[in-house]
Amino acid sequence: SDYLEAAKNLSMHYRRRALIVLVTHIQEDSKEDLTAALATIREKHTVIVPNLRHSFLEPTIEAPVKAHQQALAYCEAIAYQNRRERPMSEIRALGVPLTDSKPQHLHINLVNEYLRLKRSGLL
Repeated sequence: SDYLEAAKNLSMHYRRRALIVLVTHIQEDSKEDLTAALATIREKHTVIVPNLRHSFLEPTIEAPVKAHQQALAYCEAIAYQNRRERPMSEIRALGVPLTDSKPQHLHINLVNEYLRLKRSGLL
């Protein structure tokens, strides 16, 4: 997989301990490859996973449902959101810091996560 290949290359080329920021869009079908890559990276490095969240769902979820078609769109948006949450929860359960951010908020959430890691003594 691309994740695992990247992790192996990273481990070969960067031997000193480093903070690795793995920006991605986690999908359920790539979760196994991503968790294997994270295990490889975490052998030597600290890793943060900023996950990019699409903002196209929010208007559908937040809009009042007034018609059958809107109800179907709402249900599909919630189902999609739930499918995204499962792999994120599993990665968090491994102890990997993961943020879920819209692209325009990525920098803020990433800095906050970095500061949290710094305060905790993990860096």
